[in-house]
Amino acid sequence: MEHSLAELGKRHSVRNYLVEPIPEELRKRLMADVTMVNSHEAGLNMQLVFDDPDPLGGFRHSYGMFRNARNYLAPVVDPTFDNAVERAGYFTQQWVMGAVCAGLGTCFISGTYSSSLVKARMEVYEKLPFIVAFGYSAEKPVIGIGSLMAKFAHRKKMVARDFFQGSDNEYAKARSLYPWLDTGLEGMACAPSAMNRREIRVRLNGENLETCSQGECNPIDLGIAKYNFIAPLPVDAEWEWGENGKLVIL
Repeated sequence: MEHSLAELGKRHSVRNYLVEPIPEELRKRLMADVTMVNSHEAGLNMQLVFDDPDPLGGFRHSYGMFRNARNYLAPVVDPTFDNAVERAGYFTQQWVMGAVCAGLGTCFISGTYSSSLVKARMEVYEKLPFIVAFGYSAEKPVIGIGSLMAKFAHRKKMVARDFFQGSDNEYAKARSLYPWLDTGLEGMACAPSAMNRREIRVRLNGENLETCSQGECNPIDLGIAKYNFIAPLPVDAEWEWGENGKLVIL
């Protein structure tokens, strides 16, 4: 699924939602997108929960307060499958962009929350590394703590060059080898970060582009960043999974 830079730029973290229910037709579309991923990706069991305010109302220790958050996506993973959490980040961001283009607001929630409050069907060996709240964004922003945290999360606007790790000479070489490099990097600049760190970068290794991290690599953010790099490209390409995954032109 492809998304333009303009579409990627529309996504932002929403913590304040309207109580307005999601229409049945849109629910079916969102569920169909989830089913498509689950049927093609081993180790992923993404689940949608509608009209359940209790779990998200309890997430008061994650970054930012939530208001009227009644719907969420639970990307349940089987950790015995390779790169399951990274792939959950990738395909969840793909799903998120579909929701955003359908007029919904979304927010990745990771870190401190109680998975026992989430109404997702899980086997004892499965994990729930994060969830995504979604719904119709309220017209007015949340005031108080939520507003301050939102401003903190977006305190610095990052540009394409910020997401390339290497010298200016390496950057120039990479742009000459891949004329659309900045398009992918600008997509990464629009990417959400489940842990609010945005440490995933792209670098040149020989003549190949590969991903890396400026700190401890978070697989959720790695998957999200990889999707946002790929989505707006004018060429068909895919990333190898893993922290140092190579970009493969198809």
